[in-house]
Amino acid sequence: MQTKHIVAQKGVLTDIAHIQSHDVRGPLATILGLVQLFNFENAADPDNKVIITAIAQASEQLDVVIKEVVYKENNLRRTTTEPE
Repeated sequence: MQTKHIVAQKGVLTDIAHIQSHDVRGPLATILGLVQLFNFENAADPDNKVIITAIAQASEQLDVVIKEVVYKENNLRRTTTEPE
């Protein structure tokens, strides 16, 4: 039974690593790029509203991905600590 838990852990950890390297990276790269476009010298620049909206959307995507990773980690923890 311990081998089964180890195999399950490996699968979940591999999945989490994939999510972090791909699904987290996309929204984060978007946020970093948008911050570079933001006009700090003229906060009233109309483009800033578009940029802030896009940052909010990318942040929401990132939040969804982080919640997915936390959910997977919590599930893994529950399944590996439950008595057999």
